[in-house]
Parts: sequence; structure tokens; C-alpha cells
Amino acid sequence: MKNLTLLLIALLVGIQSFAQGAKTESPAIVAADGAVMTFTEKTFEYGKVKQGDVVEHTFTFENTGNAPLLITNAKSTCGCTVPIYPKSPILPGETEEIKVRFNTKGKQGKQKKPIMIEANTTPKTTVVYIEGEVETE
Repeated sequence: MKNLTLLLIALLVGIQSFAQGAKTESPAIVAADGAVMTFTEKTFEYGKVKQGDVVEHTFTFENTGNAPLLITNAKSTCGCTVPIYPKSPILPGETEEIKVRFNTKGKQGKQKKPIMIEANTTPKTTVVYIEGEVETE
């Protein structure tokens, strides 16, 4: 009878440990699924430029997730800032670039332009910025 009681206790402890292990692993697996955009920088500061200059910068990012990354759109708040982004899927571990051109014509003073990148990530939109100051002559 004593051996049967010890066997039941060992079995219950084993089942409980297994159930707790399954609970702690499931959220981590779910949270890690999908594409992830990891940028080397989120803001590019171009300093002071003259009105009419065109500022160009390349943002580099890596897909640090475990699924192919697909960018569906990249835009800014006005036509003066134009992003060029990759259209084909970026595999996990691959590095890619988003090129941005900011035309300062008609701009003056401090400028901070967002570039909103929509992709199959969580969250769906990632934002990077170019900022600086446009001086008039």
C-alpha cells in the first residue's frame, strides 16, 4: 500500500510539472512567430541644409523574425519625402534597405519627417524619421 501511495504521488507531481512546462512554453512560441523588422537606427539627423537641397539617406534593417517579411507600403506625410522599399519578401536573417529622399524646396526651420512602413509584422506599422534644419539664404 505504501508503494502504491508513493507511486501515485510521483505520478501526480510528474503530471503537474509537465502541465506547468507546457503552459510556460506556449506563449513564448506564439510571441516569437512572424516577421520582425529590426533597424540599425530609427532616426537619421541630417543637421543643417540649405533650402532646395535634397537629403538622401538609407535605413538598414534585418528580418530578425522567423517568417518572411513582406513590406506592403512605405509613405510619409507629404510628397517632399519619398521612400523606396524592397517589394520582394525578405527571408529571416536577411538585411535590406529603405532609401529615403527629402526635398527641402519650400521648407524652412526644423523638420522631422516620419516614414511609415507597413508590413506583415506586429505591430503592422513601423516608423522611422529623418530630421534636421532647413536654412533659408
